[in-house]
Amino acid sequence: MSVNAVAFAVAWINQVQNAESTGVTLTDLVNFAFATSGISCLDKMHKFNAANQLSMPDVQPAVDFYNKLSAEAGSRCEYFAGAPELLQKTCELGFLNFITSAVEQTVLDRWSASDQARSITPFLTEILGWRSSEFCKGAGHFTYARQHYGVERIIYVADAVAEISSGCQHNRANDIVPVGFAHLISTEKVIQALTLVLQAQREIGHPQSSYACEYLLLETDSLILPDQRQLNSSLRNAGAAYLVSGSGDRIMGDLNELLVKEVFHEQKDF
Repeated sequence: MSVNAVAFAVAWINQVQNAESTGVTLTDLVNFAFATSGISCLDKMHKFNAANQLSMPDVQPAVDFYNKLSAEAGSRCEYFAGAPELLQKTCELGFLNFITSAVEQTVLDRWSASDQARSITPFLTEILGWRSSEFCKGAGHFTYARQHYGVERIIYVADAVAEISSGCQHNRANDIVPVGFAHLISTEKVIQALTLVLQAQREIGHPQSSYACEYLLLETDSLILPDQRQLNSSLRNAGAAYLVSGSGDRIMGDLNELLVKEVFHEQKDF
């Protein structure tokens, strides 16, 4: 999601001392966040700093600020058209729906009580977030679903290469069918996300540094956003067994059609 990538960038800039001296731009950070989608903010912070030989002794304040930013900005986003209805349909047919996320569990627990969440929580079995290094997105969540709910087969819908790769890696132990969710992100969507994140920052009350005020500009010509062909190819190469693609106004319809034809074909009423 664009909001998460932009929130990562803004959180990093606001928490780094003398950030202007690093030469890192908002666009650099957004590009990195998109490229490493599917891992936790904590891991992403460490990876970015290591890749750029930057020292941030304690990244936790930046992660905490990211959690606040992404939650506040995300609360203003809308679900993909048809997503709540598809969750309701699968739930009524007896399937178990999970959200699996790299976001900290406490953040997701707060979100689950929001008006935004209440429109889909009746159709969810559980919302799984980061609880520890052992209980996290990937193997930890797959194993939990199998052991605690008796899940025999997992239809894993994910939009990040790292997520699809993880599904393939743990397929043998958990019978996972990775479905690539190739949602095309446009420059306009990233700009909208930045507006939401900066609005969230103002409402949270975290003061921007003078550096951030002058520097939180998005160099749109330098954004690295894959086109639809590249996006489809990367998810296929990561091991997606199936693929749905396109813009937000049609992708859930394609996912519904895929589930009907390929995955839940044994359910006549689907």
